[in-house]
Amino acid sequence: MTPRHLTRCDTKTPTMASHQETLGLWAKQADQEFRSQFRGKSSPFTLKRDNPEGNLDGVASATITCRAIIGAVEEAVKIFKKEWGGGSR
Repeated sequence: MTPRHLTRCDTKTPTMASHQETLGLWAKQADQEFRSQFRGKSSPFTLKRDNPEGNLDGVASATITCRAIIGAVEEAVKIFKKEWGGGSR
């Protein structure tokens, strides 16, 4: 299953409140290396696996989870822009 809740997305890294991912896969997914890829980048976020010009590398065996996290971050960016009028990141 994929993560369901994005609790905090600050200027550093997104953080998950809970997940139902297989423990071994989640340990890789939650790793700082994946999360740190969001720093300094602007939406839209895409996996290089899905688009050769993508801006994020996925985690082996956790592509669906990576896509779910990207979707949650994109939704958070969309809400932020709607509520607070945009911003550069």
